[in-house]
Amino acid sequence: MIDPRCIFCGARLIQKLGKLRVMPSEITQRRRAVLADWIAAGHRESEIRELVALPVMAVAPVVKG
Repeated sequence: MIDPRCIFCGARLIQKLGKLRVMPSEITQRRRAVLADWIAAGHRESEIRELVALPVMAVAPVVKG
């Protein structure tokens, strides 16, 4: 399930798009569309880009307690 209210969902989607076996130009176009959707949902572009750049999949931190 992907929720535009979840910044981690957007980052993971962008990360996964990078692994598709399609033309690089199509990947770029799809990634930009997802980024625009998540920005429109109220997220900051810089935060999304930081999560996408992680060497592992972007997942929400576990809050204990």
